[in-house]
Amino acid sequence: MRSHRVLTIAWLLFCGVLLGGANVWVAARRSTIPLSLNGRLVEKEQRAEKHPGNDDVYLLYLIPSRRLQVDQPVFENLHEGDTIRKESWSRGLIRNGSEVTLTWSSDCIGLVKAMPMTLVVMLVTAFAVLAEPKQDKTGRKAVR
Repeated sequence: MRSHRVLTIAWLLFCGVLLGGANVWVAARRSTIPLSLNGRLVEKEQRAEKHPGNDDVYLLYLIPSRRLQVDQPVFENLHEGDTIRKESWSRGLIRNGSEVTLTWSSDCIGLVKAMPMTLVVMLVTAFAVLAEPKQDKTGRKAVR
């Protein structure tokens, strides 16, 4: 039965790391730094969320057909009709021949800082659960 607990905890840790990494990736993508871009901006859209002005979603529609969610500074630096080029992992986006400097968002930086702490909390919790004595069917802790 102990191996079942170990496998369950290992699976939960794996899922936690996977979801945390995905969360960081999504935030990093919004800066467009990890992306390669080549196209023309045909439409910009700002969608209000729960707190308009604070957590809005910024969307760009490019030709060839591609929709991107971006950070506010990227959104504000681009205009419909702009031709956009960018190499993957470059911090410079070429807009109509001139370069726009890209930076990581505070969301991304915050997540990069928070994820290791979250991993530590998950590991401490996992070891605490593994160290806890097994309970019998009545809920009392069994003697080891």
